[in-house]
Amino acid sequence: RCPAKLHALRCCFAFGKAYRQDDASTSDQEESLDDISTAASSPNEVSEADGNAVMSAGSQSPSSHRPSLEQPSEVTVTSGESGGAALVTHDWWSDVDPTAATDAGLTRASNLVAARLIHEEDPKVLSDPVATLQLYEEMLEPRTWKRTDYVAVWLGMGPRWLVYLCEATGDALRDSLESGAALKQRVKLILRPIKVRLPFPSSPPKDAEFVGPYFGDGATMDEAMLSQSGSQIYGLRVNLYGNWLVKLGLQHIGLQSGNCLDLLVIDWPARLLLASIRLTITQAFKDQRDTMPQPLDGRLRHEA
Repeated sequence: RCPAKLHALRCCFAFGKAYRQDDASTSDQEESLDDISTAASSPNEVSEADGNAVMSAGSQSPSSHRPSLEQPSEVTVTSGESGGAALVTHDWWSDVDPTAATDAGLTRASNLVAARLIHEEDPKVLSDPVATLQLYEEMLEPRTWKRTDYVAVWLGMGPRWLVYLCEATGDALRDSLESGAALKQRVKLILRPIKVRLPFPSSPPKDAEFVGPYFGDGATMDEAMLSQSGSQIYGLRVNLYGNWLVKLGLQHIGLQSGNCLDLLVIDWPARLLLASIRLTITQAFKDQRDTMPQPLDGRLRHEA
């Protein structure tokens, strides 16, 4: 549908074809393209995205499996909000740059709290509100729930899900997500390349499609749940790998080592940044993504 996206994908296939002709050894497609993206450019050739560079992403019903919770091994602590707890981040996730919203003409409606990689195992948990709330409580620690709204964004990447939790700064988030046509007429998912080694399909936010029409059954809203303090928690789930174009772009370009993407959920008519995270493809991220699931105890706690 978009000539620029199709051109970028043809570049991916051309790189893959050339690589296979030069290398007699057999390897899977994802590993081959990972090697290509590393060798194809030096650090001086890495591109920086402008404030409007984005990619919207894909549809398929999320499979219902019990997730294992993987926690990053490398931790840094950044200063938190005035009077609030410090934001604990890891080497593969962090808050977006404060200018990400203003550069795109958006007003920020939440702050990032935490992120986790989830490994699917059991057919109960993704649709089990009790287990889901336990997961959110694990992510919030050592903080406590405030009397405000939260949104958890679930992004499916094959058998792995990236979950990030954001805390609302006012009532705008609730107003957007409780509107009857939120998925069809308000919410867009934006993949904004910050640093990539190969051309990444992109378009301005105004041209990105709303998640409902684009993802179909792969974009869903959880029924809002309440924490013990009365906080209202919304859940947005999008299966990225359900769309072949998005899956191809992420596997072969976006999720290659050293790349950096902003993952933004926006209310386009209201010009609001509802939820956001900056994802950096580090070795720790790839190790967790590729590690086989491990059993959990009742609190979904992963023992390192």
